[in-house]
Amino acid sequence: MSATWPLEAGQVILGVSLKKRRLHSVRTTAKAYQIDPRRLRKMLAAAGVVPAAGAQGARADTWDVFPAEDMHARLSQFSRLCDAKEFAASLNMSRSQFNLLVRDGVLRPCLPNADVKTIWDPEDGAMFLASVFEHARSLKHVDAPWVHIAKSAQRLKISPAPIIRAIQMGKFEHPACSAQHTGYAALFVDHGEVSSFLKAQKNKAG
Repeated sequence: MSATWPLEAGQVILGVSLKKRRLHSVRTTAKAYQIDPRRLRKMLAAAGVVPAAGAQGARADTWDVFPAEDMHARLSQFSRLCDAKEFAASLNMSRSQFNLLVRDGVLRPCLPNADVKTIWDPEDGAMFLASVFEHARSLKHVDAPWVHIAKSAQRLKISPAPIIRAIQMGKFEHPACSAQHTGYAALFVDHGEVSSFLKAQKNKAG
């Protein structure tokens, strides 16, 4: 029974108390992690853990089971996922800025194939911000030659993606974090340095 049933820790089977949960079902997981079971099933299906509802081999939420310990980290992630609007807001960027970075692969959902909106992990957003501000200098006042990264890309008629990747690789001497802003809105660059770097990269490629 303990090898096939989603029994919780402490349950007594044939006089033996289970020390820990071995299996979770869709139902027990939904309860433990406070996720709507219909949404959870879609997320688990996208991750290849259980079949989608109605698919061949799918069972009732009570009996579609999987190893509890192996999935703990992933289930904890599922419980904090948010939709695109909330994710963009957590980074303090506009939806158009967010869409550009998604299009160019700078930002990636953790469940790209899930039939749900909550596919974005706030911790991934925090890691992204950490990667661009790791070597940034603090900027108390914004004046020339500093411009927001989106404005620099707009002037060069390119996506912000190559500028962001160069920052993450440490190619710029002076990325900056504006003290007057938060999140992505605080990311400023020396436009002249960006322009010169990208021109040099283009010449190398040519």
